[in-house]
Amino acid sequence: MKECFFCEKNKFSKKFEYLKPPKGETLYSIDTKNYYRYYLQCNFCQHYFGISKIKIKNFYSSEYNRAIYSNNLKKNFEVIKKLPKKKSDNYSRVSRVANFVKKKMKGKNKTLLDIGSGLGIFPYMISKKGFTCTALDPNKLSWMHLKNELKINSIHGDFIKIKIKKKYDVITLNKVIEHVEQPERMLIKAKAILKKKGIIYIEVPDILAAKKGKNREEFHIDHLHVFSKKSLLFLAKKTNLNIDLIKSIREPSDKFTIYAFLTKIN
Repeated sequence: MKECFFCEKNKFSKKFEYLKPPKGETLYSIDTKNYYRYYLQCNFCQHYFGISKIKIKNFYSSEYNRAIYSNNLKKNFEVIKKLPKKKSDNYSRVSRVANFVKKKMKGKNKTLLDIGSGLGIFPYMISKKGFTCTALDPNKLSWMHLKNELKINSIHGDFIKIKIKKKYDVITLNKVIEHVEQPERMLIKAKAILKKKGIIYIEVPDILAAKKGKNREEFHIDHLHVFSKKSLLFLAKKTNLNIDLIKSIREPSDKFTIYAFLTKIN
């Protein structure tokens, strides 16, 4: 890498080499015989960039649910839905989004687009808080599950590629932008379909997980980016968004996470 996309500095340190998949990593359909990857960390903003020649074709469109949930989406949805509040990442997520939006935006029946909905736990639960939800996922199995089982208004397709005419009060990207090479493209498009005083909520893996070692879920192969607060602030600046609130947390599932609420810069 010639320079960090986020802060535009040009000094890096090599971190966390992997000669084989770490325990617990989802392998999808990749060939592990020549498994090798590592992370480069920007010396200035501390962002981690995943470097690998391993290609995961059609990862989210075809492989994800087969590998993660063995195509049994309804059963796994029910398991997660029944988690006690203290053990549920999603319960805390729904509460903080609903509470933040309530403080910042007047009126009821706010429209919300959830990008990368997967099992649909988040849109299902936050819809019970009075939001009119639309769920978007590139995986056809997820889309059918969202639409037919959960009865959530759903869109099937790659968010970057499809056309979305409607504008939303709230757009959520929960553990999404770390999986794409150019996260700025997702934020730019999200901003384009956000209402004037709308809110973007994002969650990303936090580099603080590095203190616990390289085999953490935050550093699995599908995470092309692991963020610091600095790099997330730089990303917001590059996409002309203002961060109203940013915070590092350790979730009930033990994930190290950064969440942030973003708004358009007038």
